[in-house]
Amino acid sequence: MDGKTGQATRVGTIKLGLRLLYASWKSNGAPIKVLKRDGDAAGLGRDPKRRKCRALAELEGFGLIAVERRKKQAPVVTRPLTHD
Repeated sequence: MDGKTGQATRVGTIKLGLRLLYASWKSNGAPIKVLKRDGDAAGLGRDPKRRKCRALAELEGFGLIAVERRKKQAPVVTRPLTHD
């Protein structure tokens, strides 16, 4: 990950970022659908849907990922984290 994650204000952002980094590695950089269970598995606590959205927005704000948001569907990370 980039040094920008050190600026993250929420622990959930770092946890979800690490899960996305692993998923990106496992899928060879293919787009990743971020489901509700990913928020649960990242330990985002109560209301994981809202916290997942906040964490994705924060990672996107750092320029680490690009998110494609679709109405009534799970968001897709189209430019996953890289380990450069």
